[in-house]
Amino acid sequence: MRRLTWRAIAGQSEPMASEPAVVLCRPLLAIEQDNSINLSTEPHTHDFHQFLYLRQGRCGVRIDDRRYEVVEGCVASMLPGQAHQLEFPAHTETPCRVVQIKVWLNPAAGFPDPPALADCRQVRSQVDGCIGLLLDAFAARDQIEQDRTIGGLMMYLLALVGSASSGRIQGRDPRIRDAIDFIAANLCETITVAHLARRAGLDQSYFSRLFRTQLGLSPQAYVCAQRLDRARGLLVFTDAPIAEIAESVGYRNYHHFSNQFLAAYGRRPSDYRSGMQDPDSYRLAEG
Repeated sequence: MRRLTWRAIAGQSEPMASEPAVVLCRPLLAIEQDNSINLSTEPHTHDFHQFLYLRQGRCGVRIDDRRYEVVEGCVASMLPGQAHQLEFPAHTETPCRVVQIKVWLNPAAGFPDPPALADCRQVRSQVDGCIGLLLDAFAARDQIEQDRTIGGLMMYLLALVGSASSGRIQGRDPRIRDAIDFIAANLCETITVAHLARRAGLDQSYFSRLFRTQLGLSPQAYVCAQRLDRARGLLVFTDAPIAEIAESVGYRNYHHFSNQFLAAYGRRPSDYRSGMQDPDSYRLAEG
């Protein structure tokens, strides 16, 4: 089955001239730096989101009246209008390497609200992969369609950050973490509970109980939720045909995909996509 990725489908088709493009995401900056230069700042605000992902070292982030200690694998998020300040140690004291992303996100696009600080160490491989794609996409911003790719990656990154913060995907058992990573990397393939249990070296019944205990969902329900969430991002940020999106997230039967999408989000995939092209109608429908 073909894998559909953010970069692979960006720029597949141009919007119709009669359909004005809605700006869902306006990328501003993505850069990886170390603290051999002074990365500390004075308190300030701005009208866009800023994200800080620490690859190495430690630093402090003050957001409004609270100070957060950021360590390797953590993501700090500063929302528009929030006063914030970065505090980095001297490079000779503690070498640091950090990725900073600055981007304006349309409130109508359904981006999740991130926590001020999320410990993403349990999903670090996924976050590292997403950050790497974002750095590549920012570097390739010579075409407008790349902005939609960045928007889709931001949707995925914020889903990872939010899930890590809430503990929904921080399975304490490493066998459950492995299952989560496997699911995320293989959504377009057939995923059975029997196969996941064999990977974990557990009896199928025990694996299912352990999975539900740690994530609050059965393995089947979790896979379904991940597939639909991935499809939702692809609907908004790409022009790929809906049937191709369904196949790329593991649905071989389009009608089954459409029915499950309707049950999860209250709209058919085509209606969801057209609603996102008209944020005012989307807000009315969601309200």
